[in-house]
Amino acid sequence: MHSDHSFLVTKDVQLVWAGVAPILTTVLSFWENPEGREEAPRDGALRLPLQTPFLLEDFEFPAGVRLRDMPLLPLWRLPLKLAASVAAVTFLYTLVRDVLQPYVSQGRNDCYKIPILVMNKTLPWSSITLLALVYLPGVLAALLQLHRGTKYRHFPGWLDSWMSMRKQLGLLAFFLASLHAMYSLCYPMRRSYRYKLLNWAYQQVKQDKANAWVEDDVWRMEIYVSLGILGLAALALVAISSLPSVSDALSWREFQCVQRSLGYGALLLAMAHALVYGWRKWAEPKHFVWYTPPSFILACLLPGVVLLAKGVLLLPCLARKLGRIRRGWERPRPPPSQQDSLPVGSWETAERTPPATTSSAISVCETPLRGLNQAGKSGYHTESQLYCPHATYERPPDSTSDTEGLKMDTISMMGNSPLNANENFLPSLAKNGLKESSGKPYVAIIGSGDFSKCLTIRLLRCGYRVAVGSRQPKRAAEFFPHVVDVTNHEDAVGKAGVVILAVRREHYASLWGLKRPLAGKVLVDVSNNVRMNQYPESNAEYLASLFPDSRVVKAFNAISAWAMQSGPMDASRQVCVCGNSVEGRQQVVELARRLNFVPVDMGTLSSAREIENMPLHLFTPWKGPVLAAVSLSILFFVYSFVRDIVHPYIHSQQSDFYRIPVEIVNKTLPVVSITLLALVYLAGLLAAAHQLYYRTKYRRFPHWLEDWLQSRKQFGLLSFFFAGIHVLYSLCLPLRRSERYLVLNTAFQQVRADVENSWNEEEVWRVEMYLSFGIMSLGLLSLLAVTSIPSVNSALNWREFSFIQSTLGYIALADSYRFYLPPSFAVALVLPVMVILGKVVLLLPCVGRRLKRIRRGGDECGQRRRDDAPGSAAAHVSPERITIIVIYADQSRGSI
Repeated sequence: MHSDHSFLVTKDVQLVWAGVAPILTTVLSFWENPEGREEAPRDGALRLPLQTPFLLEDFEFPAGVRLRDMPLLPLWRLPLKLAASVAAVTFLYTLVRDVLQPYVSQGRNDCYKIPILVMNKTLPWSSITLLALVYLPGVLAALLQLHRGTKYRHFPGWLDSWMSMRKQLGLLAFFLASLHAMYSLCYPMRRSYRYKLLNWAYQQVKQDKANAWVEDDVWRMEIYVSLGILGLAALALVAISSLPSVSDALSWREFQCVQRSLGYGALLLAMAHALVYGWRKWAEPKHFVWYTPPSFILACLLPGVVLLAKGVLLLPCLARKLGRIRRGWERPRPPPSQQDSLPVGSWETAERTPPATTSSAISVCETPLRGLNQAGKSGYHTESQLYCPHATYERPPDSTSDTEGLKMDTISMMGNSPLNANENFLPSLAKNGLKESSGKPYVAIIGSGDFSKCLTIRLLRCGYRVAVGSRQPKRAAEFFPHVVDVTNHEDAVGKAGVVILAVRREHYASLWGLKRPLAGKVLVDVSNNVRMNQYPESNAEYLASLFPDSRVVKAFNAISAWAMQSGPMDASRQVCVCGNSVEGRQQVVELARRLNFVPVDMGTLSSAREIENMPLHLFTPWKGPVLAAVSLSILFFVYSFVRDIVHPYIHSQQSDFYRIPVEIVNKTLPVVSITLLALVYLAGLLAAAHQLYYRTKYRRFPHWLEDWLQSRKQFGLLSFFFAGIHVLYSLCLPLRRSERYLVLNTAFQQVRADVENSWNEEEVWRVEMYLSFGIMSLGLLSLLAVTSIPSVNSALNWREFSFIQSTLGYIALADSYRFYLPPSFAVALVLPVMVILGKVVLLLPCVGRRLKRIRRGGDECGQRRRDDAPGSAAAHVSPERITIIVIYADQSRGSI
């Protein structure tokens, strides 16, 4: 898309320049020579050919390549066709049932339903179907592995293609779900709804029916609306985690947790949403018109099958067996006469099961490398041919322990699918083998597992020659490109100066025979552990003790096999590098940079433990804020429940329990949101008070305050999330059946009381201002949240970021008693008011000047002089560095 846009802009520039150039030339010539005399060019002067046409795209694209030859959305073609087909079928089915059948059977013209009602029944059905198609291939892959008893068999080609487009299917499901939400919110705006409401009111008055309340219908819609909002919110989080800048900030484990847990949760909520909509209709024959079931029944079939199969796979007996298979275990080998026909690694028996790994998922790299042994046919290997190498293990298994690739039960919203077959990603080595790239550097890889295969393909694309060391090179060679030199360990190590060790820590000692060949070479450790701080020393330090003559470097352990094969735009690009050898680190940094990753030098090998713990973190900065948000939600929910439900029931015997799913939750959400937003800025006020009290900024904050300051971004994003859910709940209030019945009952009472005008000026003004302030506050809070996106944050300088986070944040913060308890909004305003008053105090000239002087380095109590005294701990630390650290902890940079 970007290339198309630049091409069109170039053409427009050429056309404009072709028209402007003659005029500009004439004007310039007249300006320099108003009398029209011809002048000879000066010696050495350069006459610019202003009217000479030029093609800017010649500099942007290689010769022979034009935009018209490039495919348009190759990754989205099949998903879009599938989504369009599903939508067309569901639309026709709904059209026949809801429009055509009443017209044929009863002569009723309901064609007005087509633009809104029929479309709004089509959208959720299509969305939940596409979402089920996202997770169905993972379930099928798991069942296939259970049936075969191994993970080393090739998946069918159709399953490979299906898994490669899960990202697109998931995003299309979210798109259709969002359209369904917008269509639903527009229901009260329709003229048809207004006329129906007036007709219902007329019928109620005519029938002298004082109360039109239907308890069953009220409960159905309350639960239906609540489940729909929660499902859409969960699906939105899954989609947001697909943004490249967001996925870059997540570790592989965190990304899988979001995609898998929230994805299945969204599918479950969507199915419950559809079932509650149907309520009892599935058992009533009148709803089966023309012998066709209601659409919600058909919509729940595929999600029900997926969730049921997933539940079966979670049974302890199957889950344990599947986990063992995914860690490399296979069924006992057959008789020796049949071993030659088995794939690599299938000789391994159940008694020699490899150790457990941190990842218990099926790897995308378990799919075959198609066409790798068909050299000379096309001159290169396409992306689709090199999509997923077949996973193999040896004795001991030669694969990394943690990042085995994409899990089959996650929405692939981060990684792209294989590109079209017309793109060339490999060096032109297919015709002449290794002879054509004799001048390119060699990289050796010890191990032939998932990570090794994906890293091999990445190295080939970036112009390296690869030698893979395997204990059984003949069997392993068929699963690597033919341009890869698959040989024994000694031969592979002897060909390269950089050796990547893609085996687990448990098998380091088995490589003792390579100690002499590895002497003086850069040995890259990519392994991880099962849990944090599993061993007294890191894997890299242990490896360095075994091979003291090698330059051991820790790198690539936080990059999954999926990220290796799918491209730099599909996963986190940051590669942490550490090692005691400066030259070794530089070589690995250059290697990572040429592989299109972003290397980060972490210093000596003592940082290896921290690097190895990175993939094992699971939302560590979010644990405290999420716990606080959940606690506040429970507290305010119980508070509102007691005031609005329990109190009327005890004192007036009034049953308002139907208000729990929507109204009580909607009263809880804004209170929690504004409280969390107040907690964002309260930490900064406490830090300022701490500095004013001690009259210095060089005194360290308490640990609890430091943790609070570092968690402000998480508090702010949670506040925005709760505010967004509150908006959805508020917009859905007119859609409830209870709201309709209350309006009808109010109209009936007004007619009976003969009240011509029920206008209440005070209430009208209150609600108008309430809505206006809420919208403006949400808009400001949205700006704060948007600036927290890494890609937006990096585009702002410090002053701009501080202005948005501090100034706009404080503006966004500024919005009868039962059981002797004040209303929930009064409780919610206590903390924000305190924060705003505290900020006002700090803005007073006397306090503000003093605080600014302290933050600039002024020390009124002599603390700085005592720290600089000989023998003190701070005497050897740069004051500027202290200032930077304290200001970072004190300012609003990490707020939202």
